[in-house]
Amino acid sequence: MNDDKSPKKSLEDYWNSLLRDRTDRRKEAFEFLQTQSNISSLLGGGATIDMDRLSAEIASADSTAIINDKNNQHRWCPQGYKGQNEIRYDRPKQVLGPLDPWDKSRSLYENCGLPIARAADAAFRKSLDKSNENKNNTNTMLTALHNANYAPVYSSLPVHRVTMLREPFSWLLSRFFWNTENSNNTVCDNFSFPSLWNPSLSWIEYYSLEFLFSLCGNECRVRYEHHMIDIDGIAAQASSNLRISFSVVGLLNETDSFYDMLQKRIRYIHRSDKTDLGPKHKSTHPDKDRCSALYKQEDFRKKVRASSPALVALEGVYRVGVQVNRFQKQELERCE
Repeated sequence: MNDDKSPKKSLEDYWNSLLRDRTDRRKEAFEFLQTQSNISSLLGGGATIDMDRLSAEIASADSTAIINDKNNQHRWCPQGYKGQNEIRYDRPKQVLGPLDPWDKSRSLYENCGLPIARAADAAFRKSLDKSNENKNNTNTMLTALHNANYAPVYSSLPVHRVTMLREPFSWLLSRFFWNTENSNNTVCDNFSFPSLWNPSLSWIEYYSLEFLFSLCGNECRVRYEHHMIDIDGIAAQASSNLRISFSVVGLLNETDSFYDMLQKRIRYIHRSDKTDLGPKHKSTHPDKDRCSALYKQEDFRKKVRASSPALVALEGVYRVGVQVNRFQKQELERCE
């Protein structure tokens, strides 16, 4: 395609249209938040959010005067939280640390952060999903927030995303040996061994979730930790991202074709410049060959799948990635 004859808008026009869209969505979100009945339901009581304060916080980079308002005329936390010896309503002047009392941290989270986050999430969801017939029903909207798929938001941003996927079992074994904390404490076939980073999960489950989060988005991690999305929801958004939010989806076992696809998709990237990456990292663990053979056996894989829902979801997402890779290859071949 000849770029000179292409009807595409300039980058500046495109960026301005995104800014206008953001302004419109922000206006809709504020209009929704101002509906006191909805806010009351979201916060679980009669508390309200000071819209003047919220607007000033977002619109102005310098809101020191409001934050330090000693008269509490502009309340950051409508329901208040436990201070040293009193109930406070202003924004904390410093981040709470591990030495702060737990009840203070919990009060700050439950009374301030969580209600504001829920109200903002519901407002965002309403402005995003204009087709929702029950958009004026707050309870319906909160239910819709669970497992909400925000892939269209990622795909609308003016950036190129590329990724290279590796077959899950191969990736997990590589990760096992890469972090010597694992291989020094257990063997690769002990797939129920607790993760050192999160002892409530096996190391297989923990790493599988990490892989899913990398494709789903960091907000998926936050939503998962706050029980706003489950593994099925994470897999659904990760799959949608692969389909519509990545310019190039490559496969590690087809590295050369990945770089060919990358150069075709993004013209200013050239493979002619060779970069010396230095010596490759290679595991010398004496158990590596045995584990590599074991992880290819289907009987062993079935046992691991039965113990790890996240791994089952990850394999499904990987299959979607392979399909997307094949489609993109055919698409880019027509551009030659």
